[in-house]
Formats: sequence, structure tokens, C-alpha cells
Amino acid sequence: MTHLLPGDVALSRSATFVGWAIRLGTRSRVNHARLITDGLGETVEALPHGAVRGQTQPGDLIIRPPLTGDQRLAIPGIAASLVGTPYGFLDVAALGLAQFGITLPSVTRRIARPDRLFCSQLVDYAWFLAGFHAFTDHRTPQDVSPGDLADLALRDGWEVIS
Repeated sequence: MTHLLPGDVALSRSATFVGWAIRLGTRSRVNHARLITDGLGETVEALPHGAVRGQTQPGDLIIRPPLTGDQRLAIPGIAASLVGTPYGFLDVAALGLAQFGITLPSVTRRIARPDRLFCSQLVDYAWFLAGFHAFTDHRTPQDVSPGDLADLALRDGWEVIS
């Protein structure tokens, strides 16, 4: 496997009902994202019981965003500060509504809250805290599904490692 870098992202697709529901509700090809924190594949990821440390898994698709060296140096500390952040169950539903064009103010506010994060929101928020703004389409902060991360990487020509 290619050397991993802090700030890279591991994307996966599970065969579970929950994974299917997330892909359906967010219109994504993948249903989970983990923020890589070191060259050994350690991660921080949002799970239903909150953000935890984890590890890349066989079969993960790794995307490499164009972070600067300083941004990559900041990622491990930022990721550590996010461990324990509660999972955003309602955020998944709000993002699903937004993906289908329902952008009520309450939906937009729910998505932008950094105190509860699901997996792709955690990645986007960590990048934001490091000074990297992945999406330039004026979307609400954290308005990102796992599939949005994959689509962005492919569209913008980021390195993709399978």
C-alpha cells in the first residue's frame, strides 16, 4: 500500500442495512469515511457511540486531498480533539433532506453544527480546522456525505489509492 499521510481519508461501503440506508438517504456510493491520522493507517471516525480512534481496513478506498504540509501536521491533534464528539444521527437525516433539495433553515442549521458529527462531517470539519476548504461550491459547512468526498476526489483529480 502507498504510504498514508495525515489528512488522507479511507472510504468504505458496508453490506449492512444501515450502510445501505446511509447510501440511499445521502445518495452516496460509499457509506463511511475515516480520517487518517498517521502513516500507519490509524484513524479517527464517527460511530454511533461517538468519535473514536480506529484503523484503515482492507478494501478501503483512500483519497488524498491536496493539503499543505502544515495542514497535514495539524491533523493528528485536531483529530484527537474530536475523539468523543457525539454522533449526529439527526444530521444524517438532515443531510438526506438537503440531498433531495429540502433546505429549510432548520435543516441547514442542523447540518452546520460541529457539536455532533457523523463520519463525513467529521472529516470535513477536521480539514476546515486545519485550514483546508475542500468544497468551494458555497455549501453549508459539514454539508457533505461520504459519497461527496469520493465525488470531489474523482472530479478534482486527487490521488486515489485502492
